[in-house]
Amino acid sequence: NKEFIPSMGLVVIGVLPEYQGKGYGSLLLREFEARARKEGFRKIHLSVHKDNHQAIKAYRRNGWIAGKGGPSELHMFKDLD
Repeated sequence: NKEFIPSMGLVVIGVLPEYQGKGYGSLLLREFEARARKEGFRKIHLSVHKDNHQAIKAYRRNGWIAGKGGPSELHMFKDLD
């Protein structure tokens, strides 16, 4: 019997190509996490296209874990302290 844990989802995040690799995406993810914590959520989630390897690598680098996916998307989540 698993406990239901409400989560907050990230819908869209993006950084212009000329600003990629400079930490802005990680900064945006940390802000999203801070807002989720402030709202009382203990878990956050998102979906990303399976072929978006750069984004998946960035999410993993920021502590996100891959979960189940569909034919074209990968579901990822992160537990918050």
